[in-house]
Amino acid sequence: WVAPLSLDSRKGRIGAVALLVFAFVVLFAAVQSLRVLSSDMFVNRAAALYNETQDFSRASASVSTALAIHSKNDRAHRAAVELGLLQLVRLSAAGDASEEARAQLQNTLTSTIQHGVAAVEIEGGDYQNWLSLARLYGELAGAGVEGAVQIARSAYEAARSNNPTNPIPLLGLAQIDLVEANDAAAREHLAAALAIKPDFEAALFLLSQIDARTNNLPAARASAELVVRAAPDDPLGWYNLGTIYYAQKEYENAAASFERAAGIENNYANARFLLSASYAALGRFEDAVVALRAVAALNPDNATL
Repeated sequence: WVAPLSLDSRKGRIGAVALLVFAFVVLFAAVQSLRVLSSDMFVNRAAALYNETQDFSRASASVSTALAIHSKNDRAHRAAVELGLLQLVRLSAAGDASEEARAQLQNTLTSTIQHGVAAVEIEGGDYQNWLSLARLYGELAGAGVEGAVQIARSAYEAARSNNPTNPIPLLGLAQIDLVEANDAAAREHLAAALAIKPDFEAALFLLSQIDARTNNLPAARASAELVVRAAPDDPLGWYNLGTIYYAQKEYENAAASFERAAGIENNYANARFLLSASYAALGRFEDAVVALRAVAALNPDNATL
């Protein structure tokens, strides 16, 4: 099909205008695609920077650049929420009670909430945005912030609605149940998560914790053994299993579990402390002293050790 572009005829003028409109649409689409691509590149750079250097300020600056390029990038807003959560943990752990520290904590919290809300406003159909918001309010619920439990629960339900075959929202709901000391509801949500993914180690771990707390040690042991089978390189899983063995007075198994935990994470003081106690229960006092000295070296200000 040949279209004349001469401005001398009506047909030619229509063709010229149509070509210009088409060219503008193609150019606009290309620019938008470039913005999205560039913004995502800065998000990736932020993740790489933080993983390599643990430098919050540089990673945060990279996310800010990503949002300056494309303010509607929900992935960049999610990254800002993750960095905000890390910063909140650091500020809280610092224990600085000064007015300046409190103001920084409040500003970080406000900014993190804004990013979480922005992500779900931009793309409410993406379950990851709801999970990011839910995780934020879940942390606030654990800290006792009023109203956080309800918002976290609603966000987890929205994530579950958008992705019903994913067990993570169910795990989050179970965690909220535990914040409210509702073990029965937590069990139901964990059972639903395990029905979707039977080897879901995080759900198995929480289930073993609930059973251990209610002194149902056989059930706690069964779940804890499944955890280390699913995630053999997780020191927390081995520590959890070791505490259950220790409570059942199976000191050989307890010592073996704590040895695995301490072997994976060399500075795991709690694991080494209970390893010392397990050795002592087995009559291996020289080994117990060596393990306890390692704990004392990690905690030089603790006179009890």
